[in-house]
Amino acid sequence: MTPPANTAGGAPKPAARRTRATTVKAPAAKAPARRGRHGSEDQPKHKQLMRRDMGLWPDQVADLLALRDQVNHARTQRDERITDATLVRIAVDLLGEFREQLVGNTEDELRASVVELAHKLLSHPTSVQRAQSAIAAAKTKR
Repeated sequence: MTPPANTAGGAPKPAARRTRATTVKAPAAKAPARRGRHGSEDQPKHKQLMRRDMGLWPDQVADLLALRDQVNHARTQRDERITDATLVRIAVDLLGEFREQLVGNTEDELRASVVELAHKLLSHPTSVQRAQSAIAAAKTKR
């Protein structure tokens, strides 16, 4: 139903607003420190992780399974399970390391910026060394 037009100009009157009780919001909680990552004696790793459900494209699932199998086949030590989720966590860490270089408004644009960055890093020997240093630094953060 349309609200009645007011007499000055025929525009509809805005609906009356309800006043809400104001509440004081607690400050946003910081992300938990990565203290509880691999090597923590408190709990097993699988109990420290937060479950997240995400959608992957069928080709991404196939690539992830193939990569997991390739990594597991090439391993020399078998003391830790390498799963699809392990590889996804590594990818998330890598994206976090290079967050300033992520540019784009869509999934395709963001992916293109990451691919371009990877090509730049791999095309310059000093960049490869910097990338290796960044990866080593990421490992020490855990």
